[in-house]
Amino acid sequence: MTVTLAQLGLFAAAFALAIASPGPVAAAIVARSVAFGFLPGAAMAVGAVLGDVAFALAAIFGLAALSVWFETGVIIIKYLGAAWLIWLGWRLLTAPAAAPDRLGRPSRGDLARAFTQGAVVNLGNPKAMLFYLAIFPGFFDAARLTTADAAAILAVIVSICVGGGLVWAALAARAGRAVTSAGAAARINKLSGGVLGAAGVAIAAS
Repeated sequence: MTVTLAQLGLFAAAFALAIASPGPVAAAIVARSVAFGFLPGAAMAVGAVLGDVAFALAAIFGLAALSVWFETGVIIIKYLGAAWLIWLGWRLLTAPAAAPDRLGRPSRGDLARAFTQGAVVNLGNPKAMLFYLAIFPGFFDAARLTTADAAAILAVIVSICVGGGLVWAALAARAGRAVTSAGAAARINKLSGGVLGAAGVAIAAS
């Protein structure tokens, strides 16, 4: 390995701070967890990690690849993810008032959709992409990275992303479980729908 533990530690600290600052993806995870429970929010958080892994691999194997992605594929993915969030937000905003336990246990299809949505949204998230374009080269020399270096960097990224996403999902789901009346559930749905829609608009406008 050419990467030292000190380098990994500094990168982990900077990356954790970047993850901790709320953005459109974190807002989407929170809103989904409040409205649908922990598992859908967790699935969305895990799916979002795919975006970070893709950007990290592009940064490791050459920033040129990431620049090309930034100018081409990201445009399509960005608007697709934004539209998906806005649609889900609209669905919550227009949902009829019902008891909070109406959702039941999410199906595999629900979790798969949440996972896919997380991946699509983060792949089109300029904030995540710009982190790797602007900050990643300050920590590592991509030309000298070995396979072991890449594995260590990816392990740091995945552990922080998954851990942070699960914390957001758990806290939001706990808040959602505190709702006991149909009227309060309807208000939570409207708030969550508004947050999801706003996150979609923020991604589309960025």
